[in-house]
Amino acid sequence: MLCYPYSRGTFVSRLGRCVATLLRDFPNHQRVRRGLESILDADALAAYDDAVHATCLCIMKLAAAHLRTAKNPSSVRDNWRLVVSRAYYAAYNASKAVRYLVQGQVAGDVDDHKKVADLPNDFPERVFWTSVLIEMCIDRNIADYEPWPGCLRRLAASPKKAVEYADRFVQTVRSYLKDRGVRV
Repeated sequence: MLCYPYSRGTFVSRLGRCVATLLRDFPNHQRVRRGLESILDADALAAYDDAVHATCLCIMKLAAAHLRTAKNPSSVRDNWRLVVSRAYYAAYNASKAVRYLVQGQVAGDVDDHKKVADLPNDFPERVFWTSVLIEMCIDRNIADYEPWPGCLRRLAASPKKAVEYADRFVQTVRSYLKDRGVRV
């Protein structure tokens, strides 16, 4: 399941058979790297960095898959709830990729959704995106859990606008990651 073009030798393969190993077994890749700096050579450290970048790429591929579903014309026509939910998950996973790269860790549980808007200070339009991501999370909860008629009117953004936000956010994250050396 290695979903990346990175590879600088055997060190990457020693990290495990799947890039998910970094998320599962190394709770904070930045802390691990600091520990490895005194025992590994530059090539091995570069391979480690490649694996971190590859993990970001895998998370971004998941964001893209959710965005494709949200943009699917049959989804839009048939199920506004699906559109709102998938748009949120596209944005959530893009946020997760940024947070993983910059902070060194993300959680794999429900608590991570509380951090969806925890973007780095140098993130473009950070204040705007923080607000949008919080609203998208609330809207996703309405779409996924509220059975009441008329709850569509309670959304902060229409399903179409949610997809536009998700698309724009994913593109912004791609640029942000590219600027930091991640090949997305």
